[in-house]
Amino acid sequence: MDVGIFGPEKSGKTTLFCLLSGVSFDSVVSKHEPNRAVAEIRDPRLDKLQEIQNTEKKVYTTLNLVDIPGFPAACPAREKNRIMQNLQGSDALLAVVRAFRSEIVSWPEVGKSAAAQLESISAELLLRDMEVVSNRLQRIEDQVGKRKLTAEEEKERVLLRNVSEQLDQERFAGSLSPESDERRLLASLSLFTCRPVVVAANLDEDQYSARDYPDRELVMKSCEERGFGYVEVAGRFEMEVLELPLEERELFMNEAGISGSCFERLHDTIYKHLDIITFFTFNEEEVRAWQIEQDTTAKQAAGKVHSDLMDHFIKAEIISYEDFVNCGGIHGAREKGLAKIAGKDEIIRDGDIVRIRANA
Repeated sequence: MDVGIFGPEKSGKTTLFCLLSGVSFDSVVSKHEPNRAVAEIRDPRLDKLQEIQNTEKKVYTTLNLVDIPGFPAACPAREKNRIMQNLQGSDALLAVVRAFRSEIVSWPEVGKSAAAQLESISAELLLRDMEVVSNRLQRIEDQVGKRKLTAEEEKERVLLRNVSEQLDQERFAGSLSPESDERRLLASLSLFTCRPVVVAANLDEDQYSARDYPDRELVMKSCEERGFGYVEVAGRFEMEVLELPLEERELFMNEAGISGSCFERLHDTIYKHLDIITFFTFNEEEVRAWQIEQDTTAKQAAGKVHSDLMDHFIKAEIISYEDFVNCGGIHGAREKGLAKIAGKDEIIRDGDIVRIRANA
């Protein structure tokens, strides 16, 4: 999964990127170019499966992270477009807004509150998509009177007008519910406002402990109205804590009321917001975790592992993670009748261990 991290200058984006990726802050590239990294999602369930199966390898799922440079309010349009293009391949957007106080780091130009910054971020995404939709619609409208539009062009024309109206009303295009064939047209536009957005409010230690900062309720309400996910982090504090010995690290985290690492909290929020779950497979050499959307069928999950398994799918043997662990592995689960033989339409659930059977 590809996650694009963006937000105003001086919001702590790169600090958050380093927390998520494990990359040293001193090793990131120039602030004028994107930072990229691959972060493993260290699911403890996979560790347990490796222990039970005694395999040599384990393969975690990953997040591909790109941290794009923040740009000042007066940034030229061409440079702004160049920077925003780095988000094009992202499956989800992580928008960082700043609430933390600092006597050293000045506030972002777009506002001294997280709420103002969130409004600026939303406006940037809306304006960019308005331009894309307008240009695409204009190309179709230019053909009217010159020739008869094809049925496909007419359908796209209607859809683009609906999307344009949605954006004009400052509503994200992702809130539309297009027909299945319209989704393909919409996907071809690569609209930012169609992508899942998670807002990370970057706080200082005291704000995080108090679970409060100026305009918190306003930010949370805005996220709810726009369908954004929401999570709170204490970027600088959590970065400093990671440099401590493990026993001291836990003490400081507990005192601040921080449960789990920044990565775990953000990963959980992103997965929940995107309706992503994890299933597991194993063989003699490795155990592996896979990301899928909720309501994925056994046959579709097989395609995630390999397209041939989907094409030649016969059935799947499915065991819940809890049953697998409690029974000490697949043989114990089979003996207790907890291994289910399922057909292609069986829905995979989070934590399922799946063994796929297919024709050679």
